[in-house]
Amino acid sequence: MKKIISLFLVVTLVLTNFQGWDLLKELDLSMKFDLFQGIGNSFAEEDEIKGTLLEGTGLYYEIENGEVEITDADTNVSGELVVPEMIEGYPVMSIGIGAFYKCEKIKTIKLPESITNIGEYAFGQCTDLETINIPKKVTEIKADTFSSCRALLSINIPDSVKSIGKSAFRDCFNLKTVVMPEGIKNIKNRTFYQCSDLESINIPDSVTDIEEYAFYSCYFLKDINLPKGLTHIGEYAFYSCCNLKNIEIP
Repeated sequence: MKKIISLFLVVTLVLTNFQGWDLLKELDLSMKFDLFQGIGNSFAEEDEIKGTLLEGTGLYYEIENGEVEITDADTNVSGELVVPEMIEGYPVMSIGIGAFYKCEKIKTIKLPESITNIGEYAFGQCTDLETINIPKKVTEIKADTFSSCRALLSINIPDSVKSIGKSAFRDCFNLKTVVMPEGIKNIKNRTFYQCSDLESINIPDSVTDIEEYAFYSCYFLKDINLPKGLTHIGEYAFYSCCNLKNIEIP
């Protein structure tokens, strides 16, 4: 299974807390992309492949207690990828931690509706990923699930999802629209950090807490409604939202 070692995480946290990124982004976004790519290449380590290869797909899997987990994927897989609903007669229920990490050539992923769990970093740094569906049985989007999916344009989060982890969509620079369901209570730390092209987002009435840096550097966010039950907005939650002209405060 592909993992990100702690040193990479430490360096990333230092860099993403450096406010000079605002200036760098305005001057040359490609500079940042190249730097993060270099960090990833230097500090990301790939452990031994975990699981059994599903021939013809580039997917690796494990079966436990009658359920299938997709554990890994060949990073050379490109274009459209369809994850099957059944393998060896058992339902595919889970996408493992970092299963598709750095699968940079995939443009579309179709997940089966049998999926109930998606792990942290599952699609992290899938830099060409443009479209993906979130199955309706998934109840949580975990930390960094889609971080650095730079080509992702939109995401529809189903009503089944009640929790979104920190940095879930961090650095999704081309993400323009997000549909969030009722039932979400917190918008976590850095959830939409540096989603610079984000223009619109609905914040459900169920949200009571918007944590620090949640919408940091969402440059093109134009207007936003804050729910009536909101009790807390963290530091820098809307920092560098340069085009924010209308914010409705309850």
